[in-house]
Amino acid sequence: MTVSNRSKFIKRGRAALAALIALCMLILCGCGDGSQGSGALDATEQIVPDFIGKNYAEIIADAQYIGLIAFVPKEEVFSDQYEAGAIISQEPAAGTKLQVGGIVYLTVSKGRQGAAGNNDGYFNVESFVGLHYDPSSPDAGFQAALSRQSFGTVTCSYAASDKPYGTVIGQYPNAGTQAANGTALSLTLSDGTQGATKTTVKEGDMYYFGMEFGSGAELAWQVLNVESDKILLLASYGFIDGMEFNDTYTNTTWADSSLRKYLNGYFLEECFSASERARIVTSSLPAYKNPTYEKTPQGKDTNDKVFLLSIQAVKKYLTSNKQRQCSIYEPGNTCDWWLKTMGSDSTSAAYVDYNGVIHEEGIDVTSDQLCVRPAIWVKL
Repeated sequence: MTVSNRSKFIKRGRAALAALIALCMLILCGCGDGSQGSGALDATEQIVPDFIGKNYAEIIADAQYIGLIAFVPKEEVFSDQYEAGAIISQEPAAGTKLQVGGIVYLTVSKGRQGAAGNNDGYFNVESFVGLHYDPSSPDAGFQAALSRQSFGTVTCSYAASDKPYGTVIGQYPNAGTQAANGTALSLTLSDGTQGATKTTVKEGDMYYFGMEFGSGAELAWQVLNVESDKILLLASYGFIDGMEFNDTYTNTTWADSSLRKYLNGYFLEECFSASERARIVTSSLPAYKNPTYEKTPQGKDTNDKVFLLSIQAVKKYLTSNKQRQCSIYEPGNTCDWWLKTMGSDSTSAAYVDYNGVIHEEGIDVTSDQLCVRPAIWVKL
C-alpha cells in the first residue's frame, strides 16, 4: 500500500471511529435506539431529551451533554408552578431530532412573582377585600393570600359596615399596585354595626360579655349607664377574690398599681376574644381627689379598657348601701371590693365593705382580703 493510499485509509478509519463513538454516546444516553422520533437516526443525529422541570445549572454542567447539545437560555420568567432555576420550556421539544452539537433554547423560571428576593425587591399587591381576618386566628383564605406576597407586619382598625364582623373592607397598599418587600399591610375591618338592629339595653339590666377564665362560664355584668353607642358595665359579682391593689407596700396610685396592669393585661387577654376586645372602649379616666382626704396624691389621669370605679362614680351609679353590696362565689356571700381612689395616704386605697359602706380612708394597698369588680365601656 502506497503512502497516499495508507493516508486515505487512516482518514476513513478516523471518520468511521468518530461516527462510532458518537453513536455509542447516543445509545448510552438512551436516545439513539430509534424508539423516539420518526425514521432512523444517522451518526450525526440525536433525540432531544425532556428537560422540563430540571434545574438549568445542573443540566448545562452535566457531562453527558457536553459536545452533543449547546444550551442557550432564551429568557427568564416568573412561574407559580416551577421554582427558581427550573426549566419551564424548551425548543426544540423533547423527542425531536437534533444534529449533534445542535442548539436547545431553554426558558428558565425566576420563581413565584412577589416572593422574597424576586421582582427586584417588589411584589404585586393582591386584594384582601372580602376575606375574614381575626388577629388572633386568621382563616385559611387570608393566610393563603398573605403567603403569596411579601408583606411585613399586619395591622388593623375597625369601621362601621354592614359586612360581617372582621371582614376586610379596605386595605393599604391598594390591590393592583406594587410594594417593596417587607411593607406593612394595613387593613380596615368591618365592625358589623352598620344597619344592624341594636339590642335594647337599659340601666340595671344584666349583660353577659366575656368568659370566666378556668370555668369558661359567661361573665355577668350590671349595666350602670347607657349612651347612644356604648354602655358602662360593672362586674355583677367579685370576679377576682383576694387580689392586692398593689403587690408592694409603697406609695402608689391607680396609674402605677399592679392591679391596673393585671386588669389591662392578663385579665383582658384571657377573658375576652379578639372581637370582644375590639368592642371594649379605651376610656379616659380623670384622677379625681378623695372627697375626704383631698391632699392624698391621686396620680395622673389614665386611659384604660378595664378599670375600677372611683368614689365619685360609685356614689353616682350605686346610690344605696344595698346596691353597693357585692357577692362572691354565691348570692348572699358578700365581700369587700376595691375602688380606684387612694385613701387617707398613698399606701391605702378606698373600698366598699361587705355591707355596701364606702370607706374613703381606705385599707393597705397590699391587703389580700378584698375582691375585684372590674368596669368597662362596651360599644353596642
